[in-house]
Order: sequence, then C-alpha cells, then structure tokens
Amino acid sequence: MIMPALPQTVLAETISGDQLTQLAAVMLGLVVFAAIFALVERQRSRRGKDHGEKQPPPIDPPRSTPPPRYVSD
Repeated sequence: MIMPALPQTVLAETISGDQLTQLAAVMLGLVVFAAIFALVERQRSRRGKDHGEKQPPPIDPPRSTPPPRYVSD
C-alpha cells in the first residue's frame, strides 16, 4: 500500500533538463565572476604598491659637512 506513494515523492525531487541547464549556467556565471574578481584584485594590489597612496619623497640623509656658502663682496 505504501509503494504507490513512493514514485510521486521521487518525481517531486527530480530536476528537469531545463532546470539543470539553468543551474549549470548560474554555476558557470559564478565561476567566471570569481575569476574576473580575482584578476581585478590582483591588478589592484599590484597597482597599490606602485600607484597607491602618494608617499612623500624620501629625505636625503644629512651630510657630514654643510654645503658651501658663497659670500658676495
């Protein structure tokens, strides 16, 4: 008596071919998005080292002797 109810439950849990195609398209879209996101973040991190925040120019180390001064007569 329980057997006739079993095929209805199995049919309710199956995925149609159209749904499977849509699911595959969504999964492929997520993979492509993740790959593009990773590439953009890699480029941004590389540019951050070169063109990131403007750092002040390095300060020259102090000389041991002061620069010569010219005195005009």
